[in-house]
Amino acid sequence: MITKSGKGLLLACSMVLVTGCIKIQVKPKDVVSDTVSAGKDLYTTIKRKNNGTEERVYTHTLSFDADSTEQELGTACMDHLTATVENASEKDAQILEAGTEVIRLEDGNKMKCTMRVVL
Repeated sequence: MITKSGKGLLLACSMVLVTGCIKIQVKPKDVVSDTVSAGKDLYTTIKRKNNGTEERVYTHTLSFDADSTEQELGTACMDHLTATVENASEKDAQILEAGTEVIRLEDGNKMKCTMRVVL
């Protein structure tokens, strides 16, 4: 007689045989913190959905001009995202996280800005 846990193990082994070779690397320290973080994110997402709010991530990229500085370009990029967020919904947006990043490429630098909001 196969127990419930034995059936689960048998099912998992058969899935590995069917799907091919897989490699799983588990670090105990990361498993606990990642599981807690994922649980908090899931709880927050469900709570927001039940309250009628939605989390969105907006990004925008601008090319560097010869005349503009990183600070000016970052400000222009964030202003563009702020206007986009304001036009996206009639609700007031709560900014959870915002930032800029310079992307260095062979053909020139670009400024990427990101904004995570709740609507």
